Amino acid sequence: MKLIKASESHSKELIEYYSSVHVSSTTDFQIERQGSFFNQYKLLSDDHVTYILRDEKDHKINATATLVFKRGWINGEEQTIGFATDLRVTPNRKAIVSWAQYFLPLLREEKNKRNCKYVFSVVSDLQSQAYNAFVRPRSKRKNMPRYFLFNRFDVVGLHGMYPFSPKPLKTLYTSRATQSDLEPLAYYVASKMKERPLYFDNSPEDFKNNLLRWKNLDPNDFLISKDSYGNIVGCVGLWKPDKTEKYKINRYSDQQMAFKEALTFFSYFKMTRRPADEGHHLNMYQLSYLLADNPDIFYSILVRAYKETAKEKAFLMYPRFHGNLQYAPPKAFFKSSFGCGLYCVLDPEDPVPEFIKPKLFNKPPHFEIAFI
Repeated sequence: MKLIKASESHSKELIEYYSSVHVSSTTDFQIERQGSFFNQYKLLSDDHVTYILRDEKDHKINATATLVFKRGWINGEEQTIGFATDLRVTPNRKAIVSWAQYFLPLLREEKNKRNCKYVFSVVSDLQSQAYNAFVRPRSKRKNMPRYFLFNRFDVVGLHGMYPFSPKPLKTLYTSRATQSDLEPLAYYVASKMKERPLYFDNSPEDFKNNLLRWKNLDPNDFLISKDSYGNIVGCVGLWKPDKTEKYKINRYSDQQMAFKEALTFFSYFKMTRRPADEGHHLNMYQLSYLLADNPDIFYSILVRAYKETAKEKAFLMYPRFHGNLQYAPPKAFFKSSFGCGLYCVLDPEDPVPEFIKPKLFNKPPHFEIAFI
Protein backbone atom coordinates (compact mmCIF):
# COMPACT_ATOMS: atom_id res chain seq x y z
CA MET A 1 0.00 0.00 0.00
CA LYS A 2 1.21 3.50 -0.86
CA LEU A 3 -0.02 6.76 0.69
CA ILE A 4 -0.21 9.77 -1.64
CA LYS A 5 -1.54 13.30 -1.35
CA ALA A 6 -4.43 13.89 -3.75
CA SER A 7 -4.65 16.77 -6.22
CA GLU A 8 -7.25 18.01 -8.70
CA SER A 9 -6.01 15.39 -11.18
CA HIS A 10 -7.39 12.68 -8.85
CA SER A 11 -10.86 14.25 -8.69
CA LYS A 12 -12.65 11.90 -11.09
CA GLU A 13 -11.08 8.81 -9.54
CA LEU A 14 -11.99 10.01 -6.04
CA ILE A 15 -15.60 10.70 -7.03
CA GLU A 16 -15.96 7.16 -8.37
CA TYR A 17 -14.40 5.59 -5.28
CA TYR A 18 -16.35 7.81 -2.87
CA SER A 19 -19.71 6.90 -4.40
CA SER A 20 -18.78 3.21 -4.56
CA VAL A 21 -18.38 2.97 -0.77
CA HIS A 22 -21.98 2.83 0.47
CA VAL A 23 -23.06 4.01 3.90
CA SER A 24 -25.03 1.03 5.19
CA SER A 25 -27.31 1.34 8.20
CA THR A 26 -31.09 1.53 8.50
CA THR A 27 -30.89 3.17 5.08
CA ASP A 28 -28.29 2.19 2.51
CA PHE A 29 -27.18 5.26 0.56
CA GLN A 30 -24.25 6.68 -1.36
CA ILE A 31 -22.91 10.21 -1.71
CA GLU A 32 -22.23 11.48 -5.22
CA ARG A 33 -19.92 14.48 -5.50
CA GLN A 34 -20.81 17.05 -8.16
CA GLY A 35 -18.19 18.87 -10.23
CA SER A 36 -14.81 18.69 -8.53
CA PHE A 37 -14.43 16.29 -5.63
CA PHE A 38 -12.91 19.12 -3.59
CA ASN A 39 -15.79 21.62 -4.00
CA GLN A 40 -17.38 20.50 -0.72
CA TYR A 41 -14.23 21.42 1.21
CA LYS A 42 -13.91 24.80 -0.50
CA LEU A 43 -17.19 25.80 1.15
CA LEU A 44 -15.33 25.82 4.45
CA SER A 45 -11.73 26.69 3.66
CA ASP A 46 -9.02 26.86 1.00
CA ASP A 47 -6.74 24.96 3.38
CA HIS A 48 -7.62 21.29 2.93
CA VAL A 49 -5.67 18.15 2.13
CA THR A 50 -6.91 14.74 0.95
CA TYR A 51 -4.90 11.54 1.24
CA ILE A 52 -5.29 8.39 -0.84
CA LEU A 53 -4.16 4.90 0.13
CA ARG A 54 -3.45 3.09 -3.13
CA ASP A 55 -2.72 -0.59 -3.72
CA GLU A 56 0.58 -0.73 -5.62
CA LYS A 57 -0.41 -3.95 -7.42
CA ASP A 58 -3.74 -3.01 -9.00
CA HIS A 59 -3.40 0.80 -8.46
CA LYS A 60 -6.90 0.98 -6.99
CA ILE A 61 -7.86 3.33 -4.15
CA ASN A 62 -8.34 1.43 -0.89
CA ALA A 63 -8.88 4.34 1.50
CA THR A 64 -9.23 8.10 1.57
CA ALA A 65 -9.56 10.84 4.18
CA THR A 66 -9.57 14.63 4.21
CA LEU A 67 -8.36 17.19 6.72
CA VAL A 68 -9.86 20.68 6.52
CA PHE A 69 -8.26 23.54 8.46
CA LYS A 70 -10.08 26.75 9.26
CA ARG A 71 -9.55 29.80 11.45
CA GLY A 72 -11.84 29.63 14.47
CA TRP A 73 -12.25 30.40 18.15
CA ILE A 74 -12.35 28.02 21.12
CA ASN A 75 -13.51 29.69 24.34
CA GLY A 76 -12.72 33.05 22.75
CA GLU A 77 -9.13 32.12 21.78
CA GLU A 78 -8.31 32.43 18.07
CA GLN A 79 -6.56 29.41 16.56
CA THR A 80 -6.46 27.05 13.60
CA ILE A 81 -9.09 24.33 13.93
CA GLY A 82 -9.07 21.11 11.94
CA PHE A 83 -11.83 18.78 10.77
CA ALA A 84 -11.14 15.16 9.82
CA THR A 85 -13.86 14.12 7.39
CA ASP A 86 -14.85 11.74 4.61
CA LEU A 87 -12.93 8.74 5.89
CA ARG A 88 -13.61 5.83 3.55
CA VAL A 89 -11.83 2.47 3.80
CA THR A 90 -12.35 -0.55 1.56
CA PRO A 91 -13.56 -3.40 3.82
CA ASN A 92 -10.53 -5.65 3.60
CA ARG A 93 -7.96 -6.41 6.28
CA LYS A 94 -4.95 -5.19 4.32
CA ALA A 95 -6.49 -1.75 3.73
CA ILE A 96 -7.64 -1.38 7.35
CA VAL A 97 -4.28 -2.37 8.84
CA SER A 98 -2.32 -0.15 6.42
CA TRP A 99 -4.56 2.83 7.07
CA ALA A 100 -4.16 2.40 10.83
CA GLN A 101 -0.39 2.68 10.41
CA TYR A 102 -0.58 5.88 8.36
CA PHE A 103 -3.42 7.81 10.03
CA LEU A 104 -1.75 9.13 13.18
CA PRO A 105 1.58 10.16 11.54
CA LEU A 106 -0.16 12.13 8.77
CA LEU A 107 -2.49 13.74 11.32
CA ARG A 108 0.50 14.88 13.37
CA GLU A 109 2.33 16.15 10.30
CA GLU A 110 -0.55 18.29 9.04
CA LYS A 111 -1.30 19.67 12.52
CA ASN A 112 2.33 20.65 13.10
CA LYS A 113 2.54 22.46 9.75
CA ARG A 114 -0.26 24.79 10.87
CA ASN A 115 0.37 24.89 14.62
CA CYS A 116 -3.08 23.35 15.01
CA LYS A 117 -3.92 22.09 18.51
CA TYR A 118 -7.28 20.48 17.94
CA VAL A 119 -8.89 18.42 15.19
CA PHE A 120 -12.58 17.45 15.31
CA SER A 121 -14.45 14.65 13.60
CA VAL A 122 -18.03 13.40 13.45
CA VAL A 123 -18.95 9.75 13.93
CA SER A 124 -22.58 8.83 13.30
CA ASP A 125 -24.43 6.24 15.34
CA LEU A 126 -25.21 4.64 11.98
CA GLN A 127 -21.50 4.03 11.30
CA SER A 128 -20.98 1.04 13.59
CA GLN A 129 -17.72 -0.01 11.90
CA ALA A 130 -16.20 3.47 12.26
CA TYR A 131 -17.36 3.66 15.87
CA ASN A 132 -15.80 0.30 16.75
CA ALA A 133 -12.56 1.15 14.95
CA PHE A 134 -11.97 4.66 16.31
CA VAL A 135 -14.11 5.52 19.32
CA ARG A 136 -14.45 2.48 21.57
CA PRO A 137 -11.69 1.94 24.19
CA ARG A 138 -8.54 0.13 23.08
CA SER A 139 -5.06 -0.64 24.29
CA LYS A 140 -2.85 2.44 24.49
CA ARG A 141 -0.10 0.50 22.78
CA LYS A 142 -1.83 0.88 19.44
CA ASN A 143 -0.55 3.77 17.36
CA MET A 144 -3.98 5.33 16.89
CA PRO A 145 -5.43 8.72 17.85
CA ARG A 146 -7.89 8.95 20.74
CA TYR A 147 -11.43 10.18 20.19
CA PHE A 148 -12.90 12.23 23.06
CA LEU A 149 -16.57 13.18 22.91
CA PHE A 150 -17.09 16.95 22.77
CA ASN A 151 -20.86 16.94 22.32
CA ARG A 152 -23.59 14.73 20.95
CA PHE A 153 -26.15 15.95 18.46
CA ASP A 154 -29.05 14.72 16.34
CA VAL A 155 -29.44 15.38 12.65
CA VAL A 156 -33.13 16.29 12.60
CA GLY A 157 -35.31 15.92 9.51
CA LEU A 158 -38.59 17.88 9.22
CA HIS A 159 -40.95 16.16 6.75
CA GLY A 160 -44.32 17.80 7.29
CA MET A 161 -46.67 19.63 9.65
CA TYR A 162 -49.67 18.40 11.55
CA PRO A 163 -53.00 20.12 10.85
CA PHE A 164 -54.15 22.75 13.34
CA SER A 165 -50.58 23.37 14.45
CA PRO A 166 -49.90 26.53 16.50
CA LYS A 167 -49.44 29.65 14.42
CA PRO A 168 -46.17 31.62 14.49
CA LEU A 169 -45.86 34.72 16.64
CA LYS A 170 -47.97 37.58 15.33
CA THR A 171 -45.53 40.19 16.65
CA LEU A 172 -42.72 38.71 14.56
CA TYR A 173 -41.99 39.70 10.98
CA THR A 174 -40.11 36.99 9.05
CA SER A 175 -39.04 37.52 5.45
CA ARG A 176 -36.27 36.92 2.93
CA ALA A 177 -33.17 38.97 3.59
CA THR A 178 -32.25 41.70 1.13
CA GLN A 179 -28.85 43.21 0.40
CA SER A 180 -29.60 46.01 2.87
CA ASP A 181 -30.10 43.39 5.60
CA LEU A 182 -26.61 41.91 5.17
CA GLU A 183 -24.86 44.28 7.57
CA PRO A 184 -27.30 43.92 10.50
CA LEU A 185 -27.50 40.16 9.81
CA ALA A 186 -23.71 39.88 10.00
CA TYR A 187 -23.67 41.75 13.33
CA TYR A 188 -26.43 39.51 14.70
CA VAL A 189 -24.64 36.29 13.71
CA ALA A 190 -21.31 37.47 15.14
CA SER A 191 -22.92 38.45 18.45
CA LYS A 192 -24.67 35.07 18.80
CA MET A 193 -21.54 33.10 17.93
CA LYS A 194 -19.49 34.62 20.75
CA GLU A 195 -21.78 32.86 23.23
CA ARG A 196 -20.52 29.46 22.03
CA PRO A 197 -17.42 27.44 22.98
CA LEU A 198 -16.50 26.78 19.32
CA TYR A 199 -17.28 29.14 16.44
CA PHE A 200 -15.91 30.60 13.20
CA ASP A 201 -17.57 34.03 12.86
CA ASN A 202 -15.96 36.35 15.39
CA SER A 203 -16.86 39.55 13.56
CA PRO A 204 -19.35 40.69 10.89
CA GLU A 205 -16.54 40.59 8.34
CA ASP A 206 -15.84 36.93 9.19
CA PHE A 207 -19.47 36.06 8.48
CA LYS A 208 -19.50 37.94 5.17
CA ASN A 209 -16.24 36.32 4.06
CA ASN A 210 -17.50 32.84 4.98
CA LEU A 211 -20.72 33.54 3.09
CA LEU A 212 -18.79 34.53 -0.04
CA ARG A 213 -17.12 31.11 -0.27
CA TRP A 214 -20.32 29.17 0.46
CA LYS A 215 -21.52 28.04 -2.95
CA ASN A 216 -25.26 28.36 -3.53
CA LEU A 217 -25.86 30.28 -0.30
CA ASP A 218 -26.48 33.99 -0.87
CA PRO A 219 -27.85 36.70 1.43
CA ASN A 220 -31.31 36.36 -0.19
CA ASP A 221 -31.32 32.66 0.77
CA PHE A 222 -31.58 33.77 4.41
CA LEU A 223 -34.79 34.21 6.33
CA ILE A 224 -34.59 36.83 9.05
CA SER A 225 -37.06 37.48 11.87
CA LYS A 226 -37.47 40.98 13.25
CA ASP A 227 -39.32 42.19 16.32
CA SER A 228 -41.67 45.18 16.44
CA TYR A 229 -38.68 47.51 16.75
CA GLY A 230 -37.01 46.16 13.59
CA ASN A 231 -34.26 44.29 15.46
CA ILE A 232 -33.15 40.91 14.12
CA VAL A 233 -34.03 38.18 16.64
CA GLY A 234 -33.54 35.07 14.50
CA CYS A 235 -32.25 33.85 11.15
CA VAL A 236 -31.64 30.79 9.00
CA GLY A 237 -29.94 30.13 5.66
CA LEU A 238 -31.73 27.76 3.26
CA TRP A 239 -28.97 25.81 1.55
CA LYS A 240 -29.46 23.07 -1.02
CA PRO A 241 -26.26 20.98 -1.35
CA ASP A 242 -27.04 19.61 -4.84
CA LYS A 243 -24.28 21.63 -6.52
CA THR A 244 -21.56 19.95 -4.46
CA GLU A 245 -23.00 16.54 -3.56
CA LYS A 246 -26.16 14.43 -3.83
CA TYR A 247 -27.45 11.63 -1.63
CA LYS A 248 -28.78 8.61 -3.49
CA ILE A 249 -31.00 6.11 -1.65
CA ASN A 250 -30.15 2.50 -2.52
CA ARG A 251 -32.28 0.61 -0.03
CA TYR A 252 -34.55 1.26 2.95
CA SER A 253 -34.69 -1.07 5.93
CA ASP A 254 -38.11 -2.44 6.87
CA GLN A 255 -38.50 0.14 9.61
CA GLN A 256 -37.49 3.04 7.37
CA MET A 257 -39.70 1.74 4.57
CA ALA A 258 -42.69 1.81 6.94
CA PHE A 259 -41.86 5.44 7.84
CA LYS A 260 -41.47 6.31 4.15
CA GLU A 261 -44.85 4.77 3.29
CA ALA A 262 -46.49 6.70 6.13
CA LEU A 263 -45.04 9.97 4.84
CA THR A 264 -46.15 9.08 1.32
CA PHE A 265 -49.70 8.39 2.54
CA PHE A 266 -49.98 11.69 4.43
CA SER A 267 -48.52 13.56 1.45
CA TYR A 268 -51.80 12.93 -0.40
CA PHE A 269 -53.46 15.11 2.25
CA LYS A 270 -50.69 17.76 1.90
CA MET A 271 -49.54 17.14 5.45
CA THR A 272 -46.08 15.80 4.52
CA ARG A 273 -43.63 15.82 1.65
CA ARG A 274 -43.08 12.61 -0.23
CA PRO A 275 -39.64 11.10 0.44
CA ALA A 276 -37.31 9.78 -2.25
CA ASP A 277 -37.90 6.31 -3.67
CA GLU A 278 -35.11 3.75 -3.80
CA GLY A 279 -32.72 4.61 -6.63
CA HIS A 280 -33.49 8.34 -6.39
CA HIS A 281 -31.79 11.31 -4.72
CA LEU A 282 -32.92 13.03 -1.55
CA ASN A 283 -34.68 16.35 -2.04
CA MET A 284 -33.68 18.45 0.95
CA TYR A 285 -32.55 21.79 2.29
CA GLN A 286 -29.99 22.10 5.06
CA LEU A 287 -30.73 24.84 7.59
CA SER A 288 -27.48 26.78 8.06
CA TYR A 289 -26.80 29.50 10.63
CA LEU A 290 -30.03 28.56 12.41
CA LEU A 291 -30.20 31.08 15.27
CA ALA A 292 -33.03 32.35 17.44
CA ASP A 293 -33.38 34.30 20.68
CA ASN A 294 -36.03 31.99 22.14
CA PRO A 295 -38.04 28.82 21.29
CA ASP A 296 -41.07 30.75 19.99
CA ILE A 297 -38.91 32.61 17.48
CA PHE A 298 -37.22 29.33 16.57
CA TYR A 299 -40.61 27.75 15.84
CA SER A 300 -41.69 30.74 13.74
CA ILE A 301 -38.53 30.54 11.65
CA LEU A 302 -39.01 26.80 11.03
CA VAL A 303 -42.62 27.31 9.92
CA ARG A 304 -41.57 30.03 7.48
CA ALA A 305 -38.68 27.89 6.17
CA TYR A 306 -41.09 25.00 5.61
CA LYS A 307 -43.47 27.24 3.65
CA GLU A 308 -40.64 28.76 1.61
CA THR A 309 -39.66 25.31 0.33
CA ALA A 310 -43.24 24.18 -0.44
CA LYS A 311 -42.91 24.41 -4.24
CA GLU A 312 -39.87 22.13 -4.30
CA LYS A 313 -41.48 19.73 -1.79
CA ALA A 314 -38.14 19.34 -0.02
CA PHE A 315 -37.68 18.31 3.57
CA LEU A 316 -35.50 20.26 6.01
CA MET A 317 -32.44 19.15 7.99
CA TYR A 318 -30.53 20.76 10.85
CA PRO A 319 -28.21 19.68 13.71
CA ARG A 320 -29.56 19.88 17.24
CA PHE A 321 -27.11 19.38 20.11
CA HIS A 322 -28.18 17.42 23.16
CA GLY A 323 -29.18 19.51 26.16
CA ASN A 324 -30.07 22.48 23.97
CA LEU A 325 -33.84 22.61 24.53
CA GLN A 326 -34.27 25.85 22.61
CA TYR A 327 -33.56 24.09 19.30
CA ALA A 328 -35.54 20.92 20.01
CA PRO A 329 -37.76 19.96 17.03
CA PRO A 330 -41.28 21.32 17.67
CA LYS A 331 -44.14 18.85 18.15
CA ALA A 332 -45.99 20.44 15.23
CA PHE A 333 -43.67 18.71 12.71
CA PHE A 334 -43.43 15.20 11.34
CA LYS A 335 -39.80 14.51 12.16
CA SER A 336 -37.00 11.96 12.02
CA SER A 337 -33.52 11.97 13.50
CA PHE A 338 -30.32 10.02 13.91
CA GLY A 339 -27.57 10.54 16.44
CA CYS A 340 -23.98 11.67 15.94
CA GLY A 341 -21.03 12.51 18.11
CA LEU A 342 -18.67 15.46 17.63
CA TYR A 343 -15.28 14.20 18.79
CA CYS A 344 -11.96 15.88 19.50
CA VAL A 345 -9.18 13.77 17.96
CA LEU A 346 -6.06 13.74 20.14
CA ASP A 347 -2.64 12.12 20.10
CA PRO A 348 -2.27 9.28 22.63
CA GLU A 349 0.01 11.44 24.81
CA ASP A 350 -2.09 14.64 24.65
CA PRO A 351 -3.94 15.74 27.82
CA VAL A 352 -7.71 16.12 27.71
CA PRO A 353 -8.47 19.83 27.10
CA GLU A 354 -10.73 21.67 29.53
CA PHE A 355 -13.24 22.80 26.91
CA ILE A 356 -14.46 19.26 26.13
CA LYS A 357 -15.09 18.36 29.78
CA PRO A 358 -18.84 18.33 30.61
CA LYS A 359 -20.20 21.60 31.97
CA LEU A 360 -23.67 22.41 33.23
CA PHE A 361 -25.70 24.67 30.90
CA ASN A 362 -22.86 24.89 28.40
CA LYS A 363 -23.81 26.43 25.04
CA PRO A 364 -23.54 24.19 21.96
CA PRO A 365 -20.70 24.71 19.47
CA HIS A 366 -21.36 26.22 16.07
CA PHE A 367 -21.58 23.28 13.73
CA GLU A 368 -23.14 22.88 10.28
CA ILE A 369 -24.14 19.65 8.53
CA ALA A 370 -21.81 20.73 5.70
CA PHE A 371 -18.87 20.22 8.13
CA ILE A 372 -19.60 16.47 8.20
